[in-house]
Amino acid sequence: GSGKTDKAYLWVYRSQADAPHPIVVFDYAPDRKGIHPQNFLGDWKGILQTDDYGGYDALYRKEQVTEAGCWAHVRRHFYDVEQR
Repeated sequence: GSGKTDKAYLWVYRSQADAPHPIVVFDYAPDRKGIHPQNFLGDWKGILQTDDYGGYDALYRKEQVTEAGCWAHVRRHFYDVEQR
């Protein structure tokens, strides 16, 4: 009605590809606050592959989630070093 656009975010969670019943879950959130993945994952334990967004930091500090970084984002840093 008002002609304005609202921003919203989907946090995406995917099981391992070799899981017996692989799944993908899209969790809607009105913003990018780190509380959303914390609430969604709760006491879950495992490996979480993400970009370097700070919203995940609290999960890694709990030490029940192991961080697996995103190669697509780190490659930029390799490129920058190579250009020097």
